[in-house]
Amino acid sequence: MKKILGLLMLFVLLMTAATALAECNHDFYMANTAKPTCESDGYYILKCNLCGYTKKEITDKAPGHNWVQTDSREATCAEAGYKKYECGNCGEKKTETIPELDHKWVDDHVLEEATCTRDGSKLVYCSVCHLTKSVTISKGHKYGEWNITKEATDHTKGIRTRTCKRCSKKQTEEFYPDGTLYKDIKNKSDEVKYLQQMLTDLDFLNDKVDGKFGKKTQAAVKAFQKAHGLTADGIAWPQTLNLLEDVCYGGILADGRGEVSVCEMYMNEDGTTEWELCDVHYTFEASAMANLPTDASDAERLNVCTVAWQTELERLYQLWLENCAPEDQPMVINHKTMFLGYLNSQQMLWNVQFGAGSLEALELVNAMLEQQCCTLCVIVYPLTAE
Repeated sequence: MKKILGLLMLFVLLMTAATALAECNHDFYMANTAKPTCESDGYYILKCNLCGYTKKEITDKAPGHNWVQTDSREATCAEAGYKKYECGNCGEKKTETIPELDHKWVDDHVLEEATCTRDGSKLVYCSVCHLTKSVTISKGHKYGEWNITKEATDHTKGIRTRTCKRCSKKQTEEFYPDGTLYKDIKNKSDEVKYLQQMLTDLDFLNDKVDGKFGKKTQAAVKAFQKAHGLTADGIAWPQTLNLLEDVCYGGILADGRGEVSVCEMYMNEDGTTEWELCDVHYTFEASAMANLPTDASDAERLNVCTVAWQTELERLYQLWLENCAPEDQPMVINHKTMFLGYLNSQQMLWNVQFGAGSLEALELVNAMLEQQCCTLCVIVYPLTAE
């Protein structure tokens, strides 16, 4: 209660003071003045002779420093540089330090050759400041090219050997045949996706197709190998991959895939949608990449697929135009124009977001073209089917 009464009294006093201030016919005089500086405004203060009320008026805004360079020294690899400035308005001074540059080291001569078991050393000098120093030449074997002593087959590892040029020590290792995919080696993402898609279509894999050869993909490969009488080791040997392609695309236990004449969209349990591709589009990307070398990069593979889908898109639009009613042809042309415009704008956005030519941008463009081809497949197939 006392606190409330105190607040009420304070409010009354403030209101009384405000009322008195509002009723005063101020008689101001100049109480103080200040000229502007580079960092502070100029002002004057007025004070009322009657009630003591004061107010501040700004006369000039702070102009800021007018820095003029008065001296400088370039940085070298031996010492830091600087730039000195003085304000033309107030005379204040400041100095900016320029960090030392990195030395440009150049080999001079070898002091002691390195061996396979002992570090060596060499003298180097800076081509700018001519400072010299000794640096270590790391020890270690210096191996030559690999020589294959046992060729890898489509389901077994090979053996290769190389020799150290310093001490003639031989190094021998096993290696997988080209094209093999396995959990513990470096794999190409698009090749693993292709493997995962085949395993998914045959119901051996119930996981996302992400291009990563993990434990679930390994288990799916094992299950497929066991079901088809192969050694179930979880390694996607060329033999395993060839049989997988035969099963998916050659009709062996293909679960009716040969009867899928038109692409069809279906909804997953989580509400997302996916396309079941027709016979033509199901092997489209694999066919497009068939002539690429085995060491082609992911970007090269995506570019080939993108060009293939673009060509297929043109073919489908042309079929639609040729087989639709004459009055619908303007609509088809407009449909194509709007899609290509939208694709172009999305590609520009993805190039900015992920970088022009990046794998992320290429994958998104490729997926967009594939989905549009599937959509056109649904439209065009009934028009061209006999």
